[in-house]
Amino acid sequence: MRLTEPATGGTDDKAEFWAAVAEGIDPQSQSDGSAEVREAVTRTSSPWANNDPCTTCGQTFRVGDRVVRDEWGVRHLDPALGCATERRAASDEAEQREFSTGLLAAWPPAPGVDPVELTDDDWQVARPGPARKPRCIQCGDTFRAGEIVVICPCRPGGDRDDQQRCGQAIHRDPAAGLPCWEEWCPTGVVTLCPVSHAPVTPDRQVAVVIDIRRTR
Repeated sequence: MRLTEPATGGTDDKAEFWAAVAEGIDPQSQSDGSAEVREAVTRTSSPWANNDPCTTCGQTFRVGDRVVRDEWGVRHLDPALGCATERRAASDEAEQREFSTGLLAAWPPAPGVDPVELTDDDWQVARPGPARKPRCIQCGDTFRAGEIVVICPCRPGGDRDDQQRCGQAIHRDPAAGLPCWEEWCPTGVVTLCPVSHAPVTPDRQVAVVIDIRRTR
């Protein structure tokens, strides 16, 4: 079925509706080379989805990310990143944080899993520049401040090297639509570091227990 714009309808609501339809088309039409500003939603077929990270923030473009395409390239429209739009104030994130807290309480990590929230100071968080960006080994996207992750439990140097784990992170943030930990490790036990290939000793292994309850 092909969607075509109807001949009648309200002006403002009609324009907003068909603009959203155009954004949702996959694949989206390509730019004709003009310098006009265009907004789009990132899809799997979007050329920028599998291209270099955003030059403004250093983050990859995820499926569902709203972007602006202009003479400066492709930039995020996410106010949390502040690339092509004003950065969202911390006070505006209260509702999002409450939602995340509630979802994590409803779906808590299993015993032995220690999720952590990344901050702007954590080295796993991508930044602008040519340096290689750490990425989640499951979804392949970069890490953003405020996201919940699981850090690899390996300690190549033994217990005395407790603070020098490889640092490989995997998303475990259901509120952000990133259940990467469960997808990457469905058995729930990490026995080999995915980066150094160092064995994870039994007392350091992370186990995930999934409780499936039948509902009537």
